[in-house]
Parts: sequence; structure tokens; C-alpha cells
Amino acid sequence: MAHVHEKDGNYLIEQLCTIGACGALGGVAIMMWMNPDGLNFLGLQFQKPFDQPSLSPVLWGGTVIVFLVMIRAIAVWFSVGTRSAANAHEHALPTCAHEHGHDHPPCDHAHGVDQEHKHAGPDVHAHPHGHGHHHGWAPWRYVLLLVPVGLYTLNLIPSAVKGHDAVDINVNPSGRTVVAKGGDVIHAFLELERASATPDLRKQYEGRTAQVIGQVDVQTDSRRFGLIRYKVGCCVPDAIQLNLVVEVQADSIAGKNFNAQSLRGEKRNDAKWVDVTGIIQFRTLRGTEHYVTVLVVDAKNLKVIAQPSNPYVY
Repeated sequence: MAHVHEKDGNYLIEQLCTIGACGALGGVAIMMWMNPDGLNFLGLQFQKPFDQPSLSPVLWGGTVIVFLVMIRAIAVWFSVGTRSAANAHEHALPTCAHEHGHDHPPCDHAHGVDQEHKHAGPDVHAHPHGHGHHHGWAPWRYVLLLVPVGLYTLNLIPSAVKGHDAVDINVNPSGRTVVAKGGDVIHAFLELERASATPDLRKQYEGRTAQVIGQVDVQTDSRRFGLIRYKVGCCVPDAIQLNLVVEVQADSIAGKNFNAQSLRGEKRNDAKWVDVTGIIQFRTLRGTEHYVTVLVVDAKNLKVIAQPSNPYVY
């Protein structure tokens, strides 16, 4: 038997729930895009492809969902109105009016039509025999659709890294004095970390001035600490930790009084953020031939700052 959705009691409820859940999902995507910091946990390809925020797939995905929801809502609205009108028309028609003086299509009970044949013919849909089925109410479908909406409403979308690895600050002392040289000030955290990779890069960058911000990783040393940022490729869960070593010079009163322990937070992952400016050096970790980037700073060029609204690099 053919299945007619409009005669299913749960069909309209399911349609309304689907429209509501999908509409909320699309609305959340648009609101996240409208929030200046709402997409920080995603890579730039989702925030602003080609450096154009208006091309964000989050924005267009949400817009398309809302547009399709509106079309479906209109279709359901008209289908309900059409069904109501059809029901009213059927109730108003007589079954077989023999009292009029003009011809009528033959009625089955008056003209001896073979009822068994009639039931087997193409008009079988007019005589349902209970072979249809009904949609079961399955609210779990909408719960799944509404999970992202709930996470957004409760501010539970993962937008921050919960922990980090300790930065190895056990570097060998500098065997020579690094002379500061000119050139543009470097601000890219990722560029600084990668500068230690090859001899040519180390020669190119050593002695240049860099200014970066990051979260400190304080250990037992009083003059050195790690500096951390996270590079996001797709989203926060796949973020890569970037590390630098910062060493504060002791050639001033402020430098002699500096203690890295003052930058420690109540918990390790609550450590402070700093803005530091210093000279780039490259040193090997003790017991290895592995070079790391060390930023040698004057205490007056180290400032504690608030965590930036966007703590990631891309």
C-alpha cells in the first residue's frame, strides 16, 4: 500500500521539530561568525579564507541552512492548509445523489459493480486495509542536532587548550657575546621557533631583535622560563605547541632582582602572559646537539599583560 505522510499523526510534529532544530543550528553558526572572537578556535580557512571574513564557510553554511529551513517551513505551512481544505471539501460532498434528474457516475451499490474487482483495481487507495505504517516518535534525532546549539548556549565549545607540555629550558651557556644587528623587528612566534632549524637560518636570525607575546612556563630556574603559543591548523584539538626560551639579563638592578617564579600562576596552566623584547640567540640543550631559540631580554623590556582575546597563531 502507498504511504501518505499527511495522514500520519506524528509527521507534522517531526517536521516542526526538524525545522526548529536545523534553524537553531544555522542561527548558532551565524552568531558565532558575528562574534569578533567567536571563531578563534578554528583555522583561518574557516575564519576568513583569502583574508575575507565574509567568505567564511561557517557564515555561508549557517546562511544556507537557515534559507533551506525557511523554504521547508513554507512548504509545510501550505501542505497543512491544503490538507485542511481538502478534508473540508470531502465532508461537504454527498455520497450518491439519486434524487436529481440528471445523470450521475454509477454508484457501486446501485449498479452491481463487482466489489472484489473494484477493491483490486487502481482505486485501491480509496479503501485502506490497514497495511500502512506510522512514523514513530524519535526525539533522540533532535537531541543530536541540538548538541552544538547546547554547547554554544552553555559556552562549552572547546576554545582553549587545557594543558601544555613543559618547555625544556636547560640550555648551555652562551659561549660568546651576540652582537645586536639591525633589521626589522620580528613579531612572528612561529618564525622564531623555526629559525633554529638549520645553520643558515641561525646565521640569518642571530642578533636580530624580536618582540613576541606568550604564556610563561615557569620551572625551577629563576632567570629563565619557557614561552608558549599554540598554532591552530584546523581547530583547537589539533593545535601544536610552539616553544621559546626566555633569559633575563642580570646586568641591571631590575635584572638582578628578577625572579621567574613571580610569573607563576595558582595553577600551572594559569601562568601569566608576557610581552617581551630581546635579542635572538641560539643554544643547544644540555647533553644534546639540538638547537633552540633563546630570547635574551632586559628586565625593563618584560611586561606582564592580560591574555589576548585570540591566544592562537595560524
